[in-house]
Amino acid sequence: MFNQETMKEKAKALVNSFNRVIVIAAAFVIGAGAHFSYGIYRDYRNKTAKLPVTQTLSQTSVAVNERGEFLLIDRETGRYSIYSKEVGDAVFNTYANQMYTNINSK
Repeated sequence: MFNQETMKEKAKALVNSFNRVIVIAAAFVIGAGAHFSYGIYRDYRNKTAKLPVTQTLSQTSVAVNERGEFLLIDRETGRYSIYSKEVGDAVFNTYANQMYTNINSK
């Protein structure tokens, strides 16, 4: 009828199965957390690793296309970057101010 030994064995088996489920669930949660954290780290690293490269006028050419966009052309590779008209105006104004200052300081 009611055997205390068999009940203890069944209780131990039940606790052992719960322990296995808890260990597997904990491993899954730790793995998912590590995967999520690495994704955040990788995105942060990619954003901060790209430092701007300064190029001199001997390395680049400057042009304006028919839409008024500013083109910065790498003389070695021929690759170019297109910027809006406002960026071109800002670069031109900065360069013109520098030239004006150099002329007036002599």
